[in-house]
Amino acid sequence: MVQKIKLRSVVLDCIQPSKLAKFYSDLLGGKTTYEIEHFVSVSIPGETITISCQLDEDYTPPECRVRGKNRRKWSTLILLLRIWKNLCSMHCH
Repeated sequence: MVQKIKLRSVVLDCIQPSKLAKFYSDLLGGKTTYEIEHFVSVSIPGETITISCQLDEDYTPPECRVRGKNRRKWSTLILLLRIWKNLCSMHCH
């Protein structure tokens, strides 16, 4: 028997949790389901996963111009996000 693992939540560190949560809510058509001073959760319609944003005062955003070894890591992340988006559109109706 194959065991399935389900991802229920992703928590992102950031400087402005409300602003980042709004970005993902607008992008994915979600809505804020929980909010306190330094933490916001967004649910996505038709999904069991939530995206949460939490304050990390020491967080440094990644630079847009990625070079060298880090460029490969970002390319992998972008590819994974595209695959996830496609899977959600195919299986989450």
